[in-house]
Amino acid sequence: MVGNDVERDLIPAEKLGIKAYHFDAASTSMNINESDRRGNLFDLRSWLNSADLNTLEPSYKTKDAILAILASHQPCFTVSHPI
Repeated sequence: MVGNDVERDLIPAEKLGIKAYHFDAASTSMNINESDRRGNLFDLRSWLNSADLNTLEPSYKTKDAILAILASHQPCFTVSHPI
């Protein structure tokens, strides 16, 4: 997930177990490694090319991820009553 807002983009994605990259157009960083997920578009491409693709798979097994998924879905119950 690529986002520019830590509170609205990155934290929710991380809670869902999705790796997130903080896009910062003003960044001048040119030394990106897999653990440094912040930079401009050039840095993003470099980070994606160097990232272990297996680590980009989301994990929905954490407590935060499960609660976020449950909170995002409206409960749907069907009750059948004989008429």
